[in-house]
Amino acid sequence: MSWPTFETLQLARDGPVTWLRFNRPARLNALIEQSFDELGKALCVVRDDAVTRVLVLTGNGRGFCSGSDVEGLRDRFGWSAPQQMKRFDEMGRHVVLALYHLPVPTIAAINGPAAGGGLSLALACDIRVASEAAAIRFGYTAIGLIPDLGATYFLPRVIGLSRSCRLLWTNARLTATEALGTGLVDEVTPASEFPARVATLAASIAAAPALAVRLGRAALRGAADATLEQALDGEAVAQSVCLQSGDHRERVSAFLARRGSTARRPAAMRAE
Repeated sequence: MSWPTFETLQLARDGPVTWLRFNRPARLNALIEQSFDELGKALCVVRDDAVTRVLVLTGNGRGFCSGSDVEGLRDRFGWSAPQQMKRFDEMGRHVVLALYHLPVPTIAAINGPAAGGGLSLALACDIRVASEAAAIRFGYTAIGLIPDLGATYFLPRVIGLSRSCRLLWTNARLTATEALGTGLVDEVTPASEFPARVATLAASIAAAPALAVRLGRAALRGAADATLEQALDGEAVAQSVCLQSGDHRERVSAFLARRGSTARRPAAMRAE
């Protein structure tokens, strides 16, 4: 399939891994109206691409994404509440839902400063890894706003309600190591090693059985808001599908073949 080009984003695929990069480096990849429109279109392309097994969301230049461009906020000073609501419904809501409901795992590779809406989009991803160069700050209360783009949903689920309140109300700025300590990110890597580490992580996920990854992901999400009985029911349905898959049969057969080969080797060779 042909890949579209964008002005505020870059979209490229490397084998089964697709990279979606915010691309306004002079503004720390701040989001403008066009960014949301292009994000929605790019995510639709990824959704419909049969080759993509993992999506990596990251930024060009020294920043991940600094959130909404403040100039755009000032332009909407005179908007009525219905106008603001319509904008959120048509833009922010569409992008967050498209990212969250992608059929493939998503990694937010936080290569530098991340704030506001940029951080909210990172929270909508399945995994967050950070460079030591990353600096994290929500920044909403600093300009008299509440978190949006799904942050009120994702943040308490990631780090808990109490920590969420503290971070948001104090407008705390976190280093990558501090973000790791709070659970906001899953891993911190030296800046010089970061691109290679993200590529390795994405490739390892892309190499896993696609059906098991997708169904397991759906089961984990469903269980988060379910009773134990409902979670067990969901596991049973997903597992029954996996047990019928070619991936399962091939990998079990390969495992048993390797074990049989080891058992047949002389004891001295096995010790080596």
